[in-house]
Amino acid sequence: MAYLKVLITRVLIWFSKRRYINFNTRNTSKVVFVVGMFRSGTSITSKILMQSGLNFGPHWRLLKARGPLKMLNPDGFFEDFLFIQLPFYWCDLMNKSGEDLPDEDLIKQFSLNPIQISEFIRFCEFKKPEDRLSFFYRHYLYVLLLLKKDRIFNFKTKRCIKSPMLTPFYNQLVTWFPNAEFLIVIRDPESTIRSSKKLTPHSNLDLYNSYYQHLYKLYTNEAIRAYVFSYDALLQSPQHSIKLLCAHYDLVYTPKTLSLIKKDLIRNQTEHSLKSAHYTLLLDGAIN
Repeated sequence: MAYLKVLITRVLIWFSKRRYINFNTRNTSKVVFVVGMFRSGTSITSKILMQSGLNFGPHWRLLKARGPLKMLNPDGFFEDFLFIQLPFYWCDLMNKSGEDLPDEDLIKQFSLNPIQISEFIRFCEFKKPEDRLSFFYRHYLYVLLLLKKDRIFNFKTKRCIKSPMLTPFYNQLVTWFPNAEFLIVIRDPESTIRSSKKLTPHSNLDLYNSYYQHLYKLYTNEAIRAYVFSYDALLQSPQHSIKLLCAHYDLVYTPKTLSLIKKDLIRNQTEHSLKSAHYTLLLDGAIN
């Protein structure tokens, strides 16, 4: 079976050698990008938005709760496979990663050049494998890429995309999707660092600040629509925060949404002993 899977992947790679993803401007597509450092509340925020009516795309494209990460988000990750892998691929082109984000100067030099689909598939399957989406659905997406190319990113209705790894690429994203807006989900430094150590031993204040420097630049960019939502405030006043979030996106608030905040999944809360200037500045602008 393993040999057959590798064979199928290699056949797709061969067929897609002369096919490219061109990041043509999508003037008619409306996208809300949910960004922030990983383990900072982006998943529960996305779950609230989905439950309240925002479209996250086909469920079969979203990463499931399986594998070693299952216990972190047992309800799923609300992340579209393509929009998770693309920023990892872009970072890899710059010899960077989620644990070592490209800085502002490097990002400024980065442009969304066409991607050879065969190389993207090779990266996804052999260099950065993602088993939270089944082999079948991953390869179904590759076939769609092969047939549709960049048209697979042409959304007819408003789409919500959650991907913490897209955080540094906001300028590239608004070139691709001029009508995009960003929801920046923030969480206090100590809680985030403590929680994210489950994903990487390199989690520390420097890594936290590398994300928050990008987030603050995004928020203060007057040419981009960006809003801040505080995970800490959500936990302190769930009903108030959810009502404000729903009102911001013209969604209907229902009391059952409160049940999405499960106390047994709220971990690593602290008394905010670590400080971050960018976190404090962003918190002052939070919609909740």
